[in-house]
Amino acid sequence: MSENVQEDGECESCLLDGEGKGRSNGVGSVIKRDQYNLPSFQSKYEEAMFFVIKSYSEDDIHKSIKYNVWSSTLNGNKKLDSAYQESQKKVAENGGTCPVFLFFSVNASGQFCGVAEMTGRVDNEKSMEFWQQDKWTGYFPVKWHIIKDVPNPQLRHVILENNENKPVTNSRDTQEVRLQQGNEVLNIFKSYAAKTSILDDFDFYENRERVMVQKKLRFNPVLKKQEEDLVADIQTLEISDTVKEGNTDITGTLDSLK
Repeated sequence: MSENVQEDGECESCLLDGEGKGRSNGVGSVIKRDQYNLPSFQSKYEEAMFFVIKSYSEDDIHKSIKYNVWSSTLNGNKKLDSAYQESQKKVAENGGTCPVFLFFSVNASGQFCGVAEMTGRVDNEKSMEFWQQDKWTGYFPVKWHIIKDVPNPQLRHVILENNENKPVTNSRDTQEVRLQQGNEVLNIFKSYAAKTSILDDFDFYENRERVMVQKKLRFNPVLKKQEEDLVADIQTLEISDTVKEGNTDITGTLDSLK
């Protein structure tokens, strides 16, 4: 991993390592392509916060998109939770909006793979058991806006003064990106004409997740009950958000895993 830090940054977020990669012609039934990469997506803000998120594998990106959650290290979660509280304070005091955007990249991939928005505080009382390593505790809800592969050369000219003047492509996990540079990265994400995305491989990761979960649940009935309770909580939250927004963007059930 260390040999890739110079270009891709160090990954400290949700870990679920896997080998191999597949390509399929379809996308898992829980995902609708038309809810991402919308032309109407706003790509310039007067108030917003931005962070780079690093993951060891696409498996966890798949789960984040499917279940609309993410988790980082203890310090990473604290940093992001503090940022979300600060953004909400700004909204309360000044009105308007102040979203917290996350720029996702898989370690050593040579590219960024999407943009999500942090939509709630970190819940440290619960953990999503589908992360492979148990040390990743707590989680927070996210909403994915852009899912596309953007090669590092498209972003390397964006320099972060708050990170020793390194390119944004050299960032570590939860590296903050200032407003001007964040808006620039957001605009690049929106305008870049990508030819690939993780959605192209979604069925492959669906199948791999199914196998992994079945193995876990076969030997741990308590874990199965915890998994069901956690997903039920997420579904309840998403249903509430859907009613507010007046759409049918409901994702992430474990039905396909049983």
